[in-house]
Amino acid sequence: MLTVKICGPEHLEQAIEITNLKTKHSGVEKPWQLSYAPILKKYLSPNSHHLTIGVFDGEELISFLCSAFWRKNDPSWFIVFLFTKRFGNQFSFNRPEIGMLLKAAFEIAEHRHYWKYYYSIAKKHETIYDQLWRKNTYVNTGKYNLKIEQEVPAFTAVDRDRFWRLLGARVYDVDMVIKSRILKADQRTRYETLHPLELETDYKNYDINFPQLDFDDEAGNIIE
Repeated sequence: MLTVKICGPEHLEQAIEITNLKTKHSGVEKPWQLSYAPILKKYLSPNSHHLTIGVFDGEELISFLCSAFWRKNDPSWFIVFLFTKRFGNQFSFNRPEIGMLLKAAFEIAEHRHYWKYYYSIAKKHETIYDQLWRKNTYVNTGKYNLKIEQEVPAFTAVDRDRFWRLLGARVYDVDMVIKSRILKADQRTRYETLHPLELETDYKNYDINFPQLDFDDEAGNIIE
């Protein structure tokens, strides 16, 4: 039986093993010199602005994603990595080990009152990605508006002020596109607590200077 939970430092070794199974990520080649260990340690740390959500079969980590939350100026969140050790002939958001991750990630963000989600994809995969997303049965895709934020030609640096947290300093050798999904105003719920998965996690530290549940502030600062 597959289960979902927020990962901790004890899952670092399993996560690193999964990152080594494929040579591509988001439709582009992974940098051969990139070490995922220090990045994963950040997302497995007590800092609550960085999360690693995992799908488990018993104690075995099957898939995981890393999400980050950004509050200043443009309150938003984004998925930095998504990896799995189970592969099929075609990628699908409806595979349980993928769909369960995304469902949890979006629900956690909504419980925190973060309603704008950024993502990037190689432009050559953009159309098929959007088609697959619309077929997703784990996340209610109709709750979100889709917006193209920026197209980044190959060998061009990204707009550092806005998107360096998403793409970093790397200059890609393929055309990329950055999009956002913004939760529709009539779909925004005032939650009084964090998501149950977060409430079960006892090692994360929540920053009292940036409260996770400031509904009014988020409602007034989403840039659309």
